[in-house]
Amino acid sequence: MSDASAVPPSAELKTQLTKKLPTFRAGFTKQLEALRAYSLLSEGGKKPVSYKAIAEVIKIHEANVSSMNPFFLENGFIEKSGTAYVPTAPVLEYFRRQGWDASTAAQALAPIIVNSWFGIALTQRLHFRSLPEEDALSLLAARCQANPEAKPQLRLLIDYCEAAGVVIRTDGKLSNVPQVPLEETAKQSYAPIPTEPEPIESPAPPPRVAPRQTSTEARHGAINFQIAVDVDLAEMRDWTPERIAAFFSGIAQVIAAKNRDT
Repeated sequence: MSDASAVPPSAELKTQLTKKLPTFRAGFTKQLEALRAYSLLSEGGKKPVSYKAIAEVIKIHEANVSSMNPFFLENGFIEKSGTAYVPTAPVLEYFRRQGWDASTAAQALAPIIVNSWFGIALTQRLHFRSLPEEDALSLLAARCQANPEAKPQLRLLIDYCEAAGVVIRTDGKLSNVPQVPLEETAKQSYAPIPTEPEPIESPAPPPRVAPRQTSTEARHGAINFQIAVDVDLAEMRDWTPERIAAFFSGIAQVIAAKNRDT
């Protein structure tokens, strides 16, 4: 019998995996604490931090923190800096939001999760229909060639997706977070640029006609009468000089006659 048959199941599992999985040595809550500790101790990502310093802050064994780092590194939660590590921008944002609303702060990790192999695998399948959690575990296991012993670690992947707001877990089923319909997104992204309305020309006001002054009170012993003469200027344009002179001469005679009577 060859020595290969004596390889422990845990070692066999490790050699078969094609992706790094979250460690089973620390629960999900402790793993999130480790990410926040990286942000805190790195002073905003400026200072590399050792896993030993993280273990001291979150109060777990150094080996347990060390077992977290392969998954953190492969999926972009932290980056290597010499012999230590610095958190990436989403992890720093997660730490910042923690001080405002701890219940939704992990959603800052969504940029990492949606681009991870497990985030892509789940959201693509959930795009068409919801999925029982056990089927989701089988899907993830197939993507990384994990054995059934890795189920607790695969379940942690779903925990990351749920905390980041990438999937919804309800009654043992997973579904995608509702997205804005494509046509609505297009309307928001490509809204027409408003233009100034063309000026509307107001109609010219009608010509003002001076009111005719009339007298409704008749003097005693006098004849009350009114004379109104309307002549179209367009019509007068064709009058001869003699006709125009005769017209104004007639008006002058009427005025003169009235003045003689007063």
